[in-house]
Amino acid sequence: MVLLSFSIPSHIDLIKSAEKHQTTRIPRKPRKNGTPALKVGEKVQLYYRSRMKSSCHNCIDTGCFFYKDIHDPYYNSKPCKNWINFFGESEIVEILHYHDGDYRENENEIWMGYTLTHADDEDAESWAVADGFKDYGSAYDYFSKSTGNPHWADQNLDVIVWQREPIKQRWDMYDKQTIPYCSSCGTIPCKQQNEKDNMISGMMIKSCSDWTNKEEKTSINPRLNIER
Repeated sequence: MVLLSFSIPSHIDLIKSAEKHQTTRIPRKPRKNGTPALKVGEKVQLYYRSRMKSSCHNCIDTGCFFYKDIHDPYYNSKPCKNWINFFGESEIVEILHYHDGDYRENENEIWMGYTLTHADDEDAESWAVADGFKDYGSAYDYFSKSTGNPHWADQNLDVIVWQREPIKQRWDMYDKQTIPYCSSCGTIPCKQQNEKDNMISGMMIKSCSDWTNKEEKTSINPRLNIER
């Protein structure tokens, strides 16, 4: 069993829907018994930020009422009962080795004979989109920043491809949180209540004494009431 961990928030939905079903990694060292670290047919477990302590920052529950905020660096919250960072299990169906050397194939494992930097434009663009990026330029910028090496595409890289089908969606069992929240002004939680009622997530909430819908509050995060 192999564990793969991911860290890009915009890739969460892509992994869950199977639009992204591959990842590019630096080759792993062989196991102690000499066998390859990765092989076609092996089971793989997919996680989001697996080494991070459980918090909203590494939760993949897109049904959460605050999902758009939880990956914001200003947001800091302990995980709720619906916290999950496990996408599910799949199976490796193909491995592409972008390594210098000779081209060769072994069933669904291919040694390309060149590194990504020498791939033609169409091949490089297809790789980037399948890996979850808008285009090769976006992928190049991301890996240059994350590795600190603008020549990252010159090194040997492995593209790991798993089954292209939606992974079992455990997150669909999510029950919407019923947190006191003024849908008009975003004050949370409602400290006091007045006569104005607002409906949100199927629950009737009375707005607090700070209720307002004035435009000057647009510079504030509408759900967290945190100034940028």
